Amino acid sequence: MKYYLTEPMAYLFFSMHWTAIIYTSIASYFYLHPFFFYPIVTFSWYINDNKCLISQIEYKLFNRTFLGNGNKVRVPYRMRYMFYINFFTASMFQIVNKNIQY
Repeated sequence: MKYYLTEPMAYLFFSMHWTAIIYTSIASYFYLHPFFFYPIVTFSWYINDNKCLISQIEYKLFNRTFLGNGNKVRVPYRMRYMFYINFFTASMFQIVNKNIQY
């Protein structure tokens, strides 16, 4: 692909990836539908040796990921634990505020 076509597509793809991460982290405190992403992402990490599927696609298409140049597809353990803690705290927040009936 030509450079003038791949760069805007790469930035669009990277921006969508960042937006999805931020949206899932914040919106789960206010809405219930972001909770559907947590098991999907966690399961994809589990079956894919802690590698992000979207980052692998980014690397395959653009030879870089939203984290920078190179093959940076493995999700660091700190980010995984932050993801798990965010899921737990958002779940507790939803339960306390009676958005989820237990």
